[in-house]
Amino acid sequence: GSHNPRSTVATVTEIMDYLRLLWARVGLPHCPDCGKQVARRTVQEIVDDVLWRFEGHALAIWSPAVRNRKGTHADLFKALVEQGYLHGKVNGREEDFENPPELEKNLRHDIDVRVDRLRLDRANRQRLTEAVEAGLRLGAGAVAIESLKAPKPKKSDDPDEMRFQTKEGDTTAYSEEFACPEHGAFL
Repeated sequence: GSHNPRSTVATVTEIMDYLRLLWARVGLPHCPDCGKQVARRTVQEIVDDVLWRFEGHALAIWSPAVRNRKGTHADLFKALVEQGYLHGKVNGREEDFENPPELEKNLRHDIDVRVDRLRLDRANRQRLTEAVEAGLRLGAGAVAIESLKAPKPKKSDDPDEMRFQTKEGDTTAYSEEFACPEHGAFL
């Protein structure tokens, strides 16, 4: 341990526990792999953020079913099709789960399920909520939203309008757990 007299006083008076708690509450956790801020979000917080960032966009809602795991995953493809999930990405390439690619069982794979596709507006908030809930269930607490087609940009002098414009092709990941949605590093 430290031989600094202040640390001795803090430990002896048990203030150290309170200081640790204080710093844990003040600090913002970040993923050790990518450095992005990590936060726990409720379904409604995710839906609100998606509506704010992606309103007017054509979206795909993705769920990470497999991350960096070995196997052919034939049983998973069959189960997904039985649940009505017919499309997704296997190792980054779009695939049809009814005719899935034959995967090398000794290599590690990533499989993402496309939970839904929709054009986002306030009227289909319920559909978005259901898709986010299903995605979080499938993806063990993680879901990603991808902009497939962005609306035509409006001319605006309002800085609030310009503060955040999601571009076509942008993907934002969310986590219901205290984990990086991209790396799954739980904190």
